[in-house]
Amino acid sequence: MVSLRRPPARAAVRLPPWAQGWLLPRLLLLGVLLAAWELVARSGWVSRLFLVGPGEVVLAFWKLAGSGRLWLDLQASVLELGLGFALGVGTAIPAGLLLGTFRRLEIALEPYLMGLYATPRVAFYPMLIAWLGFGLSSQVALLFLSTFFPVCINTWSGVKTVDPVLIRAARSFGANQLQLFTKVVLPYTLPFITAGIRVALGRGLIALYVVEAFGANAGLGYLIAQAGTEYRVGDLFVGVLVLAGLGVLFDGALRWAERRLAPWRPEPPL
Repeated sequence: MVSLRRPPARAAVRLPPWAQGWLLPRLLLLGVLLAAWELVARSGWVSRLFLVGPGEVVLAFWKLAGSGRLWLDLQASVLELGLGFALGVGTAIPAGLLLGTFRRLEIALEPYLMGLYATPRVAFYPMLIAWLGFGLSSQVALLFLSTFFPVCINTWSGVKTVDPVLIRAARSFGANQLQLFTKVVLPYTLPFITAGIRVALGRGLIALYVVEAFGANAGLGYLIAQAGTEYRVGDLFVGVLVLAGLGVLFDGALRWAERRLAPWRPEPPL
């Protein structure tokens, strides 16, 4: 007699939680990139004056960290970036909200803001040095200019794109001007603000390298510039990678803050 029972289904292979999300593909890509880097460095296709392998970069990192030089440079960069970033973002958000809310203010300031935004901020650095001298003041001023405009213009654009239907609905429920601003305009604009802050972070890191490479005696930019002129390629890569890691850390903090401030926004698929 033939049995009509189905054979038992095989249990599905379950990956551990860390392998189901973003971590596994990123680790695999990192491994491939490191292997390719090591292969090119060992092949001799590129002179050792310009490229060394990951192992030598790690050795250079430990030497710089052990001597304390790396931590002094990192501390100087974090201080400059933190001050300039905080001043730029802290003033840009209110300025963008005001520009988007008051039409006459927008008409009066728009050409000047757009002209300054289109001008490379690095061009202002010699002027800032002449006014403020070499040191922390001129460095923070350039970082302020580099971070202010992306956040201000994004915030301004966000206010201008608020759906009028939402405003009419809030007014129909008796919302006053303050409630309209805090309950409708600001939440709607928040994604624009966070996007502007993330753009400003990249601009700020570029400005950080410029001010430290050409007008400082400490910082990651100074380390990169000095190592480049002395052909210390391992130290140069350490400075570049630590600066990139600083950007990733700040960007991760911004993502975390956005999830806390705007929990209603869906997470992007991984």
